[in-house]
Parts: sequence; structure tokens; C-alpha cells
Amino acid sequence: MSHNRTDSIESTTSQRSVELYSDLQEQSRQVAEATELDLLVERAKQIIADFSTRQERISTYCKETLSLDKVATSMLEHSRAVGGNDSLTYVASRIVACEGDVTNLVAVTVTWVTHFLFVMRANHGHGKQPNLPSPIATPTMETTAQYILDGHRNRTGSLRDDLLLRDGYKCVVTGYADITHPDGGELILECTHILCHALGHFDKDSHKSAAATFDILVNFGRLKLDELEDFKLLLDQPSNAFMQELNVHASFNRFWWCLHPTEEENKYKFKFYRDKMMLFRYRPDLASNPYITFRDHSKDHAAENSKKRKTAPIDLPDPRFLAIHAAVAGVLHMSGAGRFFDELLDKFNDTDGRTPVRTWDDLEHRMKLRLGSRLGSYS
Repeated sequence: MSHNRTDSIESTTSQRSVELYSDLQEQSRQVAEATELDLLVERAKQIIADFSTRQERISTYCKETLSLDKVATSMLEHSRAVGGNDSLTYVASRIVACEGDVTNLVAVTVTWVTHFLFVMRANHGHGKQPNLPSPIATPTMETTAQYILDGHRNRTGSLRDDLLLRDGYKCVVTGYADITHPDGGELILECTHILCHALGHFDKDSHKSAAATFDILVNFGRLKLDELEDFKLLLDQPSNAFMQELNVHASFNRFWWCLHPTEEENKYKFKFYRDKMMLFRYRPDLASNPYITFRDHSKDHAAENSKKRKTAPIDLPDPRFLAIHAAVAGVLHMSGAGRFFDELLDKFNDTDGRTPVRTWDDLEHRMKLRLGSRLGSYS
């Protein structure tokens, strides 16, 4: 198929890309079954190399541009660290299924941008993988939609209480104490979610978008299939959160740093992408000790523990969630999508710096309203 203009996120809405992405699901499965992984990856790399010479790789929205070939390369590069060969197979087979059709390749990469990377970044603005599903035994767009139409339940205060107890009333990165620390503290620590709430919060008119997001999350992130039904509840569990000082919390949410597993259980190493010196100000020993170890401190303060909960162990952060966060951070920075999103989100910030846009559907809707308002002012 020949093209003599630049395709963009703006020229065909993201929903059209989602439809094409869904249509390629069976073809991707067949490609994954029929091709050895090494050959699959090499074919994917060649397709991306060819794509990098095409005008269609440049995606434009609100006058901001993004190179979609870099998104494809970054997803391929960071997939193995999330879920090993299964994640790599998912990304490579999606790319190879588009061979010979640049429209489909644009659709796949645009869907990754708008329905996974953007959702993670926009909403974050305010080891060994057990029992991994095979690349074939993955959910369809239809079967995942039923789990996600109800939206996310309200956050409960018990999560913060659990995290304060588990993390010893301290920021897990800096050691700063919360004001509720039994021995005294000076700060109000933030509850940091590893995977953001919007991954389980779609309204009834967004089931296609929600299904696309979950399809990517399950196949790229390798979450077990039986977790989907309870995924909204999972987002507000201690396994998906930890306590941080406000500035450290903000930099984690912007994906300026992430945590990579080590050989020691529950021990992670910092990786930085931006503003490394900011974290050094709050963690002076970071150069000589670039690690963090999670452990359950809930029994350290027995009296306080008895007031707030039973003495059962509190789950530590799930390594799968941290791996997904780390991969997204890598893709955002390697591809340039992080800065692309920052420029877009800055256009919709409230006066206090908050971003009211949660999903790409929200962004498109607000842009239509803004364009309509401008057109009205000239009529």
C-alpha cells in the first residue's frame, strides 16, 4: 500500500488504530506459533529498520511529533526484562504481523503509545516471573472488556495505614519519617502506586480502549489471566504501592527513575533517566549504595500495629509491577515518548499544575472541545 502523506495520531483517531490492532490479534498468534523467537526478533528489527525510512513513522498530535519506529524499537528492547521470552514474543509477533502493511504497523505502535504508555504517564503525573501464560493463551479484546466496565472502586484509608506499618512509617528511599511515626516525624509521606489507577478505571463508553489497554498490559506485562477480574482491587493493595517523600514520589511518577531486580529477593537497584542529583540530595549515600530493599516492618511497632490491624504479614511490592514500571520508564525515555507526552499534558494543566487528562480518549475529547471553542469565537 502506497502513501504520499504523513499518517499521524491526529489524522485518524486512536480508536481506528485500536480496531486495526484488535484485527491483528489472530495473525500475531499465528506468527508467534510458526516462527522461532530468534528469527522472529530479527524479522521485527528489519521491519522497524524499513519503517524508519518511511514518512509514515512520524506521528503528530497538537503540533507535537513522535517517531513511531523508535517506539517499536524501545518496546522490543525492554520487553524481555518484563516477562522474558513471552513478552519479547508478544512485541516481535505484533510487529511481524504488520509486515508489508505500514498502515497496520502505524496502528500497532499508535495503540502502544495511546493506550498503554500514555495512560501510565498521564496518570502517574498527579526476578523470575511465576506461572507466566504462553504467548498464545492470551485474552481476547472481548473477554477482557467485561472485567473493566465498572471502573475502579474508591480508594480506602486502610491502604495508607497498611503501608505506613509495613514500611516502618518511613520513606523507603530516603528514610525520612512520617509525622505519624510512633517516635516522631516531620513529613507527610506520599502513597506511591507502582501501576496507576487509570489502568482499572474506564467508563462504560470506553470498553474498546479499556480492552486494548488490558491486552497490552497482560501480553507485554505478563500478568496472569486469573488476575484480570480482580485487577481493579489489586491496584489498591500493598503489593502495588510503597511510601515515599513527596519529591521522590513525584520523580518516580514521572518515570525519571525506576527499580531493577537483583539476585537477592526484594532487593532492587536504582536506574536513573533524569534529575539524578535531586535524589542524591535526599539520599546522600546513593552513589555508594544504589539499592533499596523492601521488608515488612509491621511488627516493629507492636502497640501501633495492634491499634490499626491484625499482625498478619503485609505484602511487599510485587516484582512484576516494578518490572512493568521499569520497562515503561525505559520505553518513554529511549523513544522520546516521555517528552512528547509532557508537552501534550502541559497544554491541559490546571493553574495548580494538575493534569485533568487521564486517558487518550480524554485528550482527544478535550482537544475537540478546545478546537470547537476556537472555531466558535471566529464565527
